Amino acid sequence: MPQLSFFITNLLIPGDPQRTAISTPSGGRTLERVADYERAKKIITAARGPRASELPIENTYIVEHVSFGQQSAAAVDEKTCDELTPILLAASFATGMSVTVRDGALAGTSLMGNPPPKWPRPRAMDGPSWVVSAPYEFQALVNAFVKSWPRVGLEEKVLLLVHHWLDALACWSMEDLYLSATTLLQVIAATEEKKMFAERMRAGKGKRHVGWGRPEETKVYFYAALKKASNRMIIRKPSFEAKEMRDSLVHEGSLRGEWMKKVERKRLAGIGENADDGGDRLTDQDICAGIVADVMNWFDEYVHAALRREGCEDALRFT
Repeated sequence: MPQLSFFITNLLIPGDPQRTAISTPSGGRTLERVADYERAKKIITAARGPRASELPIENTYIVEHVSFGQQSAAAVDEKTCDELTPILLAASFATGMSVTVRDGALAGTSLMGNPPPKWPRPRAMDGPSWVVSAPYEFQALVNAFVKSWPRVGLEEKVLLLVHHWLDALACWSMEDLYLSATTLLQVIAATEEKKMFAERMRAGKGKRHVGWGRPEETKVYFYAALKKASNRMIIRKPSFEAKEMRDSLVHEGSLRGEWMKKVERKRLAGIGENADDGGDRLTDQDICAGIVADVMNWFDEYVHAALRREGCEDALRFT
């Protein structure tokens, strides 16, 4: 009977558990620390701070699986890829690292050809940014992700979202980070518009008349779609400044734009976190960075809500 095991790269779980069991449709997988885990962890975490020209990619865990029985190698490989995909995406989301498979481990069946494009690609980040704080929280998040994958993964385009989210974390400038972050918002807005149109079709209201009696497909604009998505998930909506900064970046090529004048007027009027209280005011860069962090934290809330994980909305990952 084939026994599968693979090396997992750059997975750092809070608390560094020796073994973590993950429930899957075929029975379950086990994540077990590699023998030289401490060395690998030291190399990865030492890269935090100013970015080096090359950041490390290290094997940290081995993912093992129960035997698949008398199946062909091709069938085993296909089933392995299907079951590992949500585990790798969930582990990446939980830790803020590009967690993936590069090599077969020990006597495990080797990957046939290149790893599938659904998996995160091997790449380094400058240290983990956890959304969990303990091994049991990591295990619960990954199990919820795997359980929800057949439905939520398809409906919410989770595969696309997590890949763009990793792109944002790997960016080398705030502009690139926010461009990837707002791509997440665009995907979510498009998903919401599709859901709303399907609801209108079921209600027999698939078209509406706009001006001069001209029929037009139902159109929901970007920020309105985000507010609808937030209402559906029962979470807060992104700030309007997030939408304005996105427009400025796309149309003017800069995070700073006309929207900053509105922030300045609010400051002078004593409104908002940047209100003029006689102390040191936030710089434009501080304001932009705060909006970027707020959007990334909103995305965390969206994913937790999609997975039906309650009590996670207060755990802010980005500041």
